[in-house]
Amino acid sequence: MHSGKQSSVRIASTFFVSFGLALILVSIFCFIACSTGWLFSGISVIFVTLVTIAICMAATLGTALVFKRKQKCFTPRVLLIEILLITFVGFGVLSWTDTQNNLRIIMTPFPVPNGLRVHHGRNTLFGGYVNFTGPPSVISALLHSKGLVEVSTNLPDSSDIGGFVEKATTTNSWDWWQPNTMPNPRFYYRHHDSNAAQGWSEGWWVNDATNEVYAFIGG
Repeated sequence: MHSGKQSSVRIASTFFVSFGLALILVSIFCFIACSTGWLFSGISVIFVTLVTIAICMAATLGTALVFKRKQKCFTPRVLLIEILLITFVGFGVLSWTDTQNNLRIIMTPFPVPNGLRVHHGRNTLFGGYVNFTGPPSVISALLHSKGLVEVSTNLPDSSDIGGFVEKATTTNSWDWWQPNTMPNPRFYYRHHDSNAAQGWSEGWWVNDATNEVYAFIGG
């Protein structure tokens, strides 16, 4: 009875230690990854955090049960090393995969090209934002493939003023989204019709001098 009680406490300790340490590590990784463009902030952070912690806890609990069944000592050192490795690898794979999926959505119908340097990104329930730099030829090809049209600085005469309104709205800065800090940026826009009542739109702020882009997509 005493031995069984000790084993149950050990399993319970593994549960709480793996959860707490994984949460701390993932929080640190998320901060670094979002700051460097490796991971989009917003929904991506919640998804990657929850899945990474779940994987870490399942793996460590499984290891603890295997050690118990083989009557081996599952030391704190082994537990800490396993949590660190699984959290690091799991977070890296999940964040890279999620970021690539977000980029595919923003770059559609053009595949995600090589040579892009993502600085920041954020995905929401109905859209996404990204700040990146890339070769001029790649940016030009992306603009062409997406059918984006440059929006004039003057108010258009036609009734379609969606691009002009989006240009004025997205000039406003928040957090890392600061297209107004770029010298002489050009704004490209396109509205897409869909089964939804309002459709969806996308716009790119492009700085030809530095090849920097602030892009958004959403409904």
